[in-house]
Amino acid sequence: MLHNNCFFSEIVDLDFLNENLSGNVEQYSEMISIFLTQSQEKIAILKKAINEENFTLIKEASHFLRSSFTIMGLRSKNLLVEIENLSSQLKDIEKIKTLSNSMLINYNESIIEYERILSCFVKNNN
Repeated sequence: MLHNNCFFSEIVDLDFLNENLSGNVEQYSEMISIFLTQSQEKIAILKKAINEENFTLIKEASHFLRSSFTIMGLRSKNLLVEIENLSSQLKDIEKIKTLSNSMLINYNESIIEYERILSCFVKNNN
């Protein structure tokens, strides 16, 4: 595990990545880039599904995001578990909206943090 400014965060839990990528900056960069791209697409789908009250799509998007959030150490993964459970029961769209708003705050903070980490990689490789 590497211990420099690039591999430290108070916003996201980097334990999984640190343990499984053995400090390989290339793999870190790839994982972060994939997360940034795929999560933005799924977040857009989730928002649309919530607005349309499409419980099936809410469940699918939240399930995908929950897995990604777990790997990438986002603290709001438990909110996605709750969103997924509620959507499975086809109920309480207002609670889903509230949970989603809280999750999005953490998600946006995490995106900024992962962009910082990527810039740190670039800066340290020049």
